[in-house]
Amino acid sequence: MIYLILAGCVQQQESSFEVMPRALEVEAVNIQSVSIVKEGNIMVKQSYVEPVDYTKIMIDWPESGVYQIHLKQKGDLVKEHSIQVPVFPEITVLLEAPIGAQPIPLKEEMLVSVAQKSSVQIALHLIGKSEGLAVVDFGTEQKTAQVSEGSKKVVLHELQESQSVSVAFNEEKQSASIQIQRLNSRSLQEEIELVSEYFPASLQGNRDLSKSRDSVYMRGEVEQEIRRFLGVGRYTDPTIPHAFSSLAFRNNSKQDYSLVVQSRVLSSKGDVEPGFEPKSRQGEALNGWTRVLLRVKSESDASVSIPLYFNPKELKGDSFSREFEVFLLGQNEPIMHFSKEIRVTQSSHFALWGTVIGFLAALLGGIGIFIFGKSFSKYSVKQLVSTASFAAIIFTATATAYILSMSLSAALGPFSIMLTSVFDSLFRVTILITLLSIFPFIGTFSLCVIIGWLLSSTVFGGFSPVDILFLLGRIFWTEMFLWCLGITRQKDWLKESQLKKSIRFSIVLVSAGIIHTSAAFALQISLFRLYYADWYIWMVLLGPNGLYIAVACFLGVPFSSRVKGLIQ
Repeated sequence: MIYLILAGCVQQQESSFEVMPRALEVEAVNIQSVSIVKEGNIMVKQSYVEPVDYTKIMIDWPESGVYQIHLKQKGDLVKEHSIQVPVFPEITVLLEAPIGAQPIPLKEEMLVSVAQKSSVQIALHLIGKSEGLAVVDFGTEQKTAQVSEGSKKVVLHELQESQSVSVAFNEEKQSASIQIQRLNSRSLQEEIELVSEYFPASLQGNRDLSKSRDSVYMRGEVEQEIRRFLGVGRYTDPTIPHAFSSLAFRNNSKQDYSLVVQSRVLSSKGDVEPGFEPKSRQGEALNGWTRVLLRVKSESDASVSIPLYFNPKELKGDSFSREFEVFLLGQNEPIMHFSKEIRVTQSSHFALWGTVIGFLAALLGGIGIFIFGKSFSKYSVKQLVSTASFAAIIFTATATAYILSMSLSAALGPFSIMLTSVFDSLFRVTILITLLSIFPFIGTFSLCVIIGWLLSSTVFGGFSPVDILFLLGRIFWTEMFLWCLGITRQKDWLKESQLKKSIRFSIVLVSAGIIHTSAAFALQISLFRLYYADWYIWMVLLGPNGLYIAVACFLGVPFSSRVKGLIQ
């Protein structure tokens, strides 16, 4: 499939303009809008949703003379440039050699690069200012074309060797000598260099940092239906590009080259993978290839974006690779061939339902805060001051663990949480049990957690909607289990033995911790596109949120009895 992409020079910082008979070509970095102005009047204005580095504006120049170009680039004010529009001849001749390359004005000396021992198909574009008969002389053959005012005629010809060509129109005649330069793959490999490759990227070649590199994300059927019902996200349509591969090339030679860059996805067996095969315009997608044309100017860089099509329903393999080939336009032998890995990641039921449960828990937690939050004003001064003091103590333990984790993560990596959470769990759970033993009421835990969150957000800068989701979810699960196990519903448990109290608090805090942390993992996967290994999730759930809290409960209950007696 031929997919035309406007590619811009990424090295060139200065703006450049090329005046053509019926167009203006503009090259600059991050173009947002271009206006062509004559004597204060805007003749043509073109704006872009995403910045581009190259654009071609079609315009019928009313007359020759000086025109102003108002160029707006990303992050800059509008800059004014002046261009000189010359008096164009009665007929404008553009040479497209080989066919598919960018047409350029005919000059006395033209150089066409082709492969060794091969002919080249060329096209002459004839644009007349008036009506007449154009005679094209290729030396051994003459062709004619009836040209109308403002219209374009195309004359095709096959060149076997260097030769001259002339175009006669009315009383004007233009001539050129077309020199064929035959190149071999080795010389081209030295002149054309691959600078970078990145996937996934946008159509403009910008890296898509919201997605995992070299990966395609495949949503499950349930998630697709939920998104379709809510009207969010986009559907997987196999007829439109799912993502793009961004490639940057460097031309080290002193002449321009037109390249054909093609890509396809293969299975582990080396066959074309049906799930990545282009479905639109199948007659041009031979053997699963998607082709893109790119013109690289001399001694400069240029980038191009190659579309990737994806149809998860036809996916058959389990491991895939992206294959790339680069050709000189008109040449059959590739000058560059390389492969890149591509992974297919599928949404898990854990992430989907964990996200749903996380949002529902946050909603119910918010409703709970609204309902029993009104009773905060009825708390005694002693209870408010004690809760705030305990919250500050818990924050001190949490902040210490956070600082230690930042220091130890470089040495221990993902296992740092297993060390830092020991101190955090023992200290935090013990203080929390003590607080609930003194004030076993609905809302005590919520008030303590809210104060601690405000302290943490002020010190570490954590005010965000996602943090509020985590906070409300934690409040819901913990308050629910505290009520269900009777800790905030009745006071009979205060007379129980320390063993029964420890078991009661273990069930509450371990259950709430595991469920809340699971939902938090799911929310991070869905909202931030983070990916966790299964063993890491199980380690965090069973270690800091399971074993550590259970041990802390058995150590915290005796301590809370002593502190409670001391306070009373």
